[in-house]
Amino acid sequence: MNNNQANFISDSDVYKLSSVYMAECFDIMKVVDGCKKKTYSVRDEYRVSSHAARIMLDNIESKAIQYLQLDLILWIPSTIWFELNR
Repeated sequence: MNNNQANFISDSDVYKLSSVYMAECFDIMKVVDGCKKKTYSVRDEYRVSSHAARIMLDNIESKAIQYLQLDLILWIPSTIWFELNR
């Protein structure tokens, strides 16, 4: 059961490769492997006043075109990302 509590393995368990330590390692790998089957998104978010929003929205089309021309977005499948982070 995942209760989001931190687990602290003792150094001796790590050095001995105890069953407690190995179980924790396998649980972590299950989470990482499970992530490969999901999709994730990232976004920029800004909190501004209504006055600032009006100024930004006045130029939104030209700013969007400039932003897209920067080609900053890198799209990779979750399977590749999580495999690289193993």
